[in-house]
This record gives sequence, structure tokens and C-alpha cells, in this order.
Amino acid sequence: MTLANGALVLNGNGSVPSRTNSLLSRGASGCNDVVLLKDVEYTTEALLSSAEASRHHHQHHQQQLSQHLRWSEWVRLVSTQPSLLWPSTRPRVARALRKAAAMFVISAVVMFGIFEVLVMHRVARLYPDAGLNARFSLRSDEIPVIYRREDQIEADSWAVVDSTSILGRERACSISLLNTHKIPVILLRAMSADQRAELCDELSSRTLYVPDPENSSGTVAESPGVLFAHVDFGLGNRLRALGSLMALASGTGRALVVIWERNAHLNASFHDLFHQENDLLVIERFDAPAWPWCPETGPVPDDNCRAITAINLIARENPSRVHPSKLFIGEAVHRNLYIKTAYFVNSGSAITTRPNVPHAPANVFLRRLISAPKIQQRVLQRVPQDITERVGVHVRSLSIEKERDSDPQHEAPPAALALAGAAVDVRAALVRKQQTLEAESEYGKDNVELTNLWRSRTGVDAFVAQMQAEGENQKFYVASDSRESVERLKEMFPGRIESQSREECGRPRDAACVELALVDLIALSLTRRLLGSHYSSFSEVATRLGNGDALFAGRDFTARTVRAKSCSRFLLWWTCS
Repeated sequence: MTLANGALVLNGNGSVPSRTNSLLSRGASGCNDVVLLKDVEYTTEALLSSAEASRHHHQHHQQQLSQHLRWSEWVRLVSTQPSLLWPSTRPRVARALRKAAAMFVISAVVMFGIFEVLVMHRVARLYPDAGLNARFSLRSDEIPVIYRREDQIEADSWAVVDSTSILGRERACSISLLNTHKIPVILLRAMSADQRAELCDELSSRTLYVPDPENSSGTVAESPGVLFAHVDFGLGNRLRALGSLMALASGTGRALVVIWERNAHLNASFHDLFHQENDLLVIERFDAPAWPWCPETGPVPDDNCRAITAINLIARENPSRVHPSKLFIGEAVHRNLYIKTAYFVNSGSAITTRPNVPHAPANVFLRRLISAPKIQQRVLQRVPQDITERVGVHVRSLSIEKERDSDPQHEAPPAALALAGAAVDVRAALVRKQQTLEAESEYGKDNVELTNLWRSRTGVDAFVAQMQAEGENQKFYVASDSRESVERLKEMFPGRIESQSREECGRPRDAACVELALVDLIALSLTRRLLGSHYSSFSEVATRLGNGDALFAGRDFTARTVRAKSCSRFLLWWTCS
């Protein structure tokens, strides 16, 4: 009898089989088309139909292919016999699978399109001047190649920092800073060779060696990290920021590098004011591109930018900044840390942000700073001998626009224009408007309005009642941004006011005037009590440098009261007593 696929069924006498209780097995010749039946009893009822025999043979053939053939042979068979995967008996399943594959492709295309839109908007926010297509239109020769780890072998990586280095020690230091400590190239280029060597020595003394996870018998160097403290704005802003960052570096074991640039806010170098013995590594010029100068993603191919956490709290440069009062530096940052700020930076190492806690780490580090020899000499010459028995007074009353009027760089129109009085008034109004716009671009409009609001509340009138309450014989040391304020207080408290003149220093932000401001700051910190101006970083730093006994005009006392008001809020109403 002949079955489907040419399989031949034989029995001994050619009769019809009646009953089967045996196994199918292949012939010894290896022929796949011959099937022998051994020890079989036959019945007519048990005989398989030719269609059933063909189906069983097809299933048996598929099982052998899947179990015994190599993958390459399976692919070859499927390509030549598609029916092995897509049998004609299952058309509905095949259609369902094809439909699912089509839906998958369509979904992938849609998701890729959404991802591209998000990427382009991210690029536009990071690089607004380059346009939305900057990421895709820049040619490779237009991208400034700073450092590519895959293209630059470690032994020659020093050249991207300073290609003029000829000493082996300088080259080894650059290699270590790049590859072991993962410091971005732009920061290393801002340092001199001596500063890089000093940083290498500092880091090597702090480096820990921990077990190598890939080699049980070896160790690997673990960098302590570097904190780049970029301080900005005026003297008070810079010092309060510096104190908080010195505490952060010390508390976390990081090396500290200070970035102190001369600019329109403060035209004096760090060493114009402080002694070399402070042993601080100070960068005085940092020519960085627009923020973010070292993004984790973007066209800057410096791998070390991914190993540093960069934070900019200057609103003009980073409008999307976190507000300084809400920032807290925890453990979820890289070991290398760059912070540009004019404000106190809160962290676990700072313990408290309050200025009137003398033993707070930030205040202790500020008091440890050693002033320059010429500053020390001026303190001895200009500060009265009984300074520790006096009450310090700091009056901050000039608005930002009036403060700029006192700067020769922002002088009012020349007197020759007085021949046309109306024209002079118009010109003066335009100058004040321009000064307001410049201030708003530097500090932000909201910050300018808030600063001017508090300065309007901390004029001379706000201090008179509190100074009278100190006693009839109490003497004062007064520092102010206005010469008129000092003269008024001298008239009201004759023989009891001591201050230093700033008429000879020139522009308020230049080095000579800033040096006198530091003398005032030291003198105020030496007084037994400070009457300062609220919302003034100068008064805040004087409190941090002193004994913490301080009251602030506008907050603790006003022109009408000696003590602070006690205020409470009920729903939308405030009540004070």
C-alpha cells in the first residue's frame, strides 16, 4: 500500500493490517521515504487515512528539523520553503502576525519623530544662537575639538591642556588631571602650569586607593574630586558665597579652586585684598563661552564634561536656574563640582545658613582669611582703638540707579549742557532709564525692584531711634554707601561717630575703593554689636565675621520702632503689634 509523500507500507503477506501496537522507525539505509512496520498486528479500523498519515509525517519532519539541524540550515530551508513557517492551514494567524508587524513599524516611526522633536527643542534651549537645526547642520570641522578619548591616547593627552609643556612632570600632571581626576579641559586651560602642579599635589595627598572590582588583588585610585568655586558680584556677595563653598569643600574632602574674576561689579583681584598665605588656588581669568559651557550633552566633545556637576546661580546667565534659597547640595552630585554664585550655598557641610551663628563652618572659614598687608596697615591706621566698645552701623540706602550715578563711569551729562535746562532734564532721565535697563539685565528685573525696595527702608531715618536707644554715651562706627548719610548722623550724634572717608578712592568698584570697603567690613565685625541693613550682603558678611550680635533695619527695627514688630497672619490679612 502506498501512502502520501511516497512512503511505502509493507507487511509480510500483503494483507490489510488489523491492529498496530508498535513504533515507526526509519530504514537502515537512511531513506526518508521508506517506513518499515515491525511486529505489527493490523485491523481495518486502525488504519490511518492517507491524509492523516501525510499530516503526521509533516509534523514529524518539522520536529526533526527544529531539533537536529543547525540554525544556518534552518534559515536556508525557511527561505526556500516558506510553508514550514507559514503553513497554508493557518492563514488567519499569518494575517494577524503581519498586521502586528505593521503596527510595530508604524509605532516605532511615530516614537522616533516625537523623540527628534524633543531633542531639537532641547538643543534650541541649550544653544539658542545656533538655531533649531544646529545639531544637524554643523559640519565636523566646525565643532571645536577639545578632547576625544577615543581619538587621543592617554600618553599624549597632556597636549590638549598645554601643547608647549616640555617638562615631564608637567605632562604627567596634565595626564593625571585629565584621566584620573576627570577635570574638563576648559578649566585646566584656565590654570597656569604652577597652579596645575599645585592642584596635582593637593589631589595626590587626598587620593584614596580602593580594591579593584575587576582584579581582586589590585587597587584603583579614587579621586577626591575638585570644587570650583566661581564667586561673582560685589565684595559682600563674593565673601558670603566663598565661605559657604569653603565649608562644602572641607566637609566633603574635595580640593578647592576659587575663580575670582575682575569685572564691572568688583574691579579688584583676590590678592589685592587677601594674603598669599591663605594658600588658596585662585583663577583670576576664566574665558568660558556662554552658559552652559560644559553641558553633559551637546556638540562639545569633552568626555570629562560628563564627570562634573555644573551649577550657575546667576540669573542673567542662567534664567532657568534653581533659586539660591531652594538649592541644597547633597550627595547626588559628581565628585567634581562647579558652582557659580553670588549667594550662600546651602549644604550638609554648612550646618546652617544663619549669619549670626559664630561657630557655623562657613563663618569660621571666613574669619580664617588673612587680609593683605596693606589692608592690615590701613586697619591699624583708620580704625579707632576702642572699636570693640563701639556699636557698628551700616547704612545701605542708595538705589542701584543712584549708586551708578556716583560712579564716574555713569556720570550725568556735563555741566556745559546746563545752558538748556530742559534738555539736561531729558538727558538725565534717559541716562537713568539706561542705567535701570543695565541693572535689570545684570541682576534681573525682580531682583532690582526688591533690592531698591529694601534700600528705601534702610536709610538714615530707620537707624536714628535704635541708635538713640543704645544710650547717650554710646559711640558708633559708621559705614555707608552715601557720604550724605554719614554727615547727617554726625550732625545728630556729634562727637560719637567715627568713619573713614572714601573721597580719594575714585570709582566705587575699583580696587582702591574696594580695599577701603574691606577695611570697613573688618571694623564693623570688631564692634560689640552691629546695626545693619536688611537685604545687604555687606551687613550679612560683617555679621558672619563678628560675634553674631546684630540687628537689621527694615526687619528688626524701623524708623518708628526700636524693636521688631510681632506679626501674625490670618488667612489673607497680616496683623502686627
